[in-house]
Parts: sequence; C-alpha cells; structure tokens
Amino acid sequence: MPYLSELDVRIIRKGKVKLLAPFKYRIPDTTTIIVVPEHFPSDFASIPRTLRWFVSGTAKTRKPAVIHDWLYRNGIGTRKWADKVFLGAMKESNMGWKRHMVYYGVRVGGSFSWLGREIDKVV
Repeated sequence: MPYLSELDVRIIRKGKVKLLAPFKYRIPDTTTIIVVPEHFPSDFASIPRTLRWFVSGTAKTRKPAVIHDWLYRNGIGTRKWADKVFLGAMKESNMGWKRHMVYYGVRVGGSFSWLGREIDKVV
C-alpha cells in the first residue's frame, strides 16, 4: 500500500486547502517515501476550468495532486520525475485510463508552474 497515511485537509477558501497532518506516500517498488508536511497548502491540481468536467476533484485525484503539488513547489527531483510520480500515484488511486490524459496534460502545461518556481528562486 503506497499511501502510508490518510489525507486530512481543511478548506482555507474555495479551491484551496491545507493539510492538518503529514501525508505520506511510498513510491511503489522503491524505498522512497515522500512526506508532505502538515499545513502545506494545495489546490488539488490546477486543472483548467474547461477540463474540470473530465477530471473531478474526487479522492482519486486529490491524493496524487497533493504529492505532485509538493514535488513541484519544492523542486524535488526533476520535473519529469515528479510527473512520473504523479502518474504512479494516480494509478495507485485507481484512476483508470483518465490518469494518462491528466499525465500528458501536466507534461504539456506543467512547465509554467515548474519554470515559475525556478524564477522565484532566482529573484
């Protein structure tokens, strides 16, 4: 079981939550454990409004999205690795075939978030 803890969040405002407890995920077939700390804010994936009907913010997408947000916001690993972790977490959440569509959407559109984080570090 890759999810080592439950996702416990509180709504801060519409579209934004914060973790009430650390959230732990073990990458399958590895010993790597990702720990998203208490109080970390997330938006459960920045899905363009026009595509939200396709991938709703259900429990199947929330856990992987929090992990992905943490990896992106903190520049952990490479962008490609973070996206692969996201894909694997979506598989573990039984997201089905839609996970591939979300993954490719992140591969195409996620560069803005990744590069924005890099710019913030330089400034």
